[in-house]
Amino acid sequence: MPILILVSAFALTLLIIREIILNQVNSRQRLHRMLFPLLIPLAVLAVYGQVITHDFVLYDDPVYVQENPTILAGLTQANIVWAFSTLSMANWHPLTWLSYMLDIQLFGPSPGVMLFENVALHALNSILLFLFLQRWTSATYRSALVAALFALHPLHVESVAWISERKDVLSTLFWLLTLILYSGYAKQRSVRCYFLALAAFSLGLMTKPMLVTLPLVMLLMDYWPLKRFITPGIGTAPHETGEERPTAVSLLVEKLPFAALAAASCLITIVAQSGAMTPLNVSSLSNRISNSLNSYVAYLGKMFYPAGLSPFYPFPDAIPYWQPFLCGTIIAAVTVLALREHKRHPYLIVGWLWYLITMLPVIGIVRVGMHALADRYTYVPLIGIFIMLSWGISDLWSNRINDRRPLIAVSLAILFACSFLTWRQTAFWKDSSTLFSHAVNVTKDNYVASNVLAIDLMKKGNYLEALRLFELSTTQASWFIEPYIHKGNLLKRLGRNAEAFEAFNKAMVLNPFNVTIYIDLGNLLATMGQMEEAVEYLKLGLRVDPRSASAHYDIALALHQLGRLEEALNHYRLSISFGPGFPDTHNNMGITLAELGRVDEAIIEFRNALRRKPDYMEAQNNLERAISMKK
Repeated sequence: MPILILVSAFALTLLIIREIILNQVNSRQRLHRMLFPLLIPLAVLAVYGQVITHDFVLYDDPVYVQENPTILAGLTQANIVWAFSTLSMANWHPLTWLSYMLDIQLFGPSPGVMLFENVALHALNSILLFLFLQRWTSATYRSALVAALFALHPLHVESVAWISERKDVLSTLFWLLTLILYSGYAKQRSVRCYFLALAAFSLGLMTKPMLVTLPLVMLLMDYWPLKRFITPGIGTAPHETGEERPTAVSLLVEKLPFAALAAASCLITIVAQSGAMTPLNVSSLSNRISNSLNSYVAYLGKMFYPAGLSPFYPFPDAIPYWQPFLCGTIIAAVTVLALREHKRHPYLIVGWLWYLITMLPVIGIVRVGMHALADRYTYVPLIGIFIMLSWGISDLWSNRINDRRPLIAVSLAILFACSFLTWRQTAFWKDSSTLFSHAVNVTKDNYVASNVLAIDLMKKGNYLEALRLFELSTTQASWFIEPYIHKGNLLKRLGRNAEAFEAFNKAMVLNPFNVTIYIDLGNLLATMGQMEEAVEYLKLGLRVDPRSASAHYDIALALHQLGRLEEALNHYRLSISFGPGFPDTHNNMGITLAELGRVDEAIIEFRNALRRKPDYMEAQNNLERAISMKK
């Protein structure tokens, strides 16, 4: 993937240079149309290039890549099957998993390379956005401003500088390719473009389900800039080619295959996120609607004043009634204004509805997670606002002042300010300590930040300070189970088993449907020599999540120690089927097979372990012993 992107970018650069030379550009407009696709990625590289020295962060990265044995095993047939069958991380995004596996296969677990690929994808998205808008509006400078704002705005740092958000930049690539291919179909009636657009949309949905709103955005594009949409009371400019335009019904019909794919993605996502959704008795519908209205306006506020950005914003305990009322009024007012101007300035209603519609899947009506809002959710939606601003301010200025030089100067100043803020915000993503120390400074009672900083300190061996921060996190949010789990594991490491047991039990009371708690309790009991009790807790964990590879692996270890080898073997097999990248599972399964006298099968498993982890000395020694037993 990184090689493909770099080769494509290089080829694109050569084609642009060739175009300039062969056509001997003598028009400033043509020159700028060729130069913008070069200048924008250079600006992206200037502000984001520092990520090549950044590390993983202890927020989703361990589960997505850093400590995920399946991903770390690279591209194998079993891992590809796993990518398409797993609902891990409450999502179905097989192409995202495959992109990580390909990175590992080519470059190993290098965070700098993975982040640089994110940067390359972001630059490519910016170029495609410019090319799409410029092609269908012929407004080179306005299109360039939209693409530059998209490329350089600080709110997009989270999507680019975070390895776990690969799905944002990768899915947006397919989003833009779908729009470009669809526009080709719309203007040329090319069946080939239509089916290629369907294919691109399918790939996008397999990267991130947020693309489900794209069929509605395609309808917006029909209205402007494609100018295909015509209904009673809504006029558009005559079709530039003069052919008969489709009716509103036919426009809807041609979106049905896209809508069917979106509906299927929604169903899969609902199944995947069923265990992660916050129930209504915990967060009421009225509270969600209030926060959603606030979030719509909060994102706009952060767009205009991108200060105090954080990887996590705590959900408020209470929301004053005046806030959602005021925000709802603002949203309604902008909607009415955009509707009134839809004939003279169609980009206003298109840009505004783009923002409202694309934000719907993540606005919080269906609440997944503990956050109130997230910067990464603005990656695609803000394109609509950038279109409104670029076209709207340009038209407003042109109607009053002939000299455009001051407007260009102000635009450049804004882009320079965005570049500086983005460069500074990207620097905070250097590592966990830097990022979440910043989060603590810019937010109040950030229990997630306290917990992550405690984990970071625990990994660095500063146990006392880690315990203090775990306590602080539970004080900031007594219902938050993560610090109890990590605190329990730290106390176990310190030999304070009774206190560890108490911490795990507290987490279980708060959430009896978290498989990790049962696994950790089972491991604690196994450490204390209480194997039968350990097996019982691990079996409870399997009731919560029968597909947990870790639970099957740990119960197999306990059964092995109890001498129940056939049962252990069965759970090792189940662990491998649900988590094919675990080298330890193959190694220990090999040991069990050897003890059962099935040496040939044991040799196969030891080799499987070494295939996934070539420097695995224990598996190498076990393999040599097994081979010697055959002689």
